[in-house]
Amino acid sequence: VAAAALIPSPLMSAPTENGRPARPVAPPPSARVPDLAVGIVDTGILINGQFNHADTVERGERPAVVFKVANIGSAVSDRWQFTANIPAAPSALTSAIQRPLAPREGLRYTLGFFELGRAGENEITVSVFSWREGGERNIANNAATAVIVRGY
Repeated sequence: VAAAALIPSPLMSAPTENGRPARPVAPPPSARVPDLAVGIVDTGILINGQFNHADTVERGERPAVVFKVANIGSAVSDRWQFTANIPAAPSALTSAIQRPLAPREGLRYTLGFFELGRAGENEITVSVFSWREGGERNIANNAATAVIVRGY
C-alpha cells in the first residue's frame, strides 16, 4: 500500500534582538500562494458502498482508492480538478471543477471502479491541477500513485 503524507508548509522565523528564540511568523503577504497536494490514503475494496482496506482484489470484488487533496499553501486556492488514471475502462477519469480550498483545508475522496485491467500489480495515479494563473508554490506534489494487486 502506498501512502503519502501531506505536510503543512514550513513557517519562517523572525529574528530577535535580545537573543531569545525567534517566534514563528507567517510568510509576508507577497509570498502567500496556494499549494495543492494530493496523497494516497489507502487502497482496498468497496463492499455495499463501504471502503475496506485490501492490498489484493479477488474476483468479484470492487477495487477502490482513497485519496486526499489539500491546500498546504498559505493562500486560498483557485478552482481545481483532479484526474485519475486507473487500470480499468475507462482508464482516465476527470472530476468536475472543485471549489477553492482555504490554507490547510483538504477533501477526502473514495474512487471505486469495477475491474482491474490485468493480473498482478496495477497502478492508480491521481493528479490535481489548479485553474489559478501563475500556478502554485510546488507542482511536484500534484500527483500520487498507489499499487493494488489483482489476485486472480
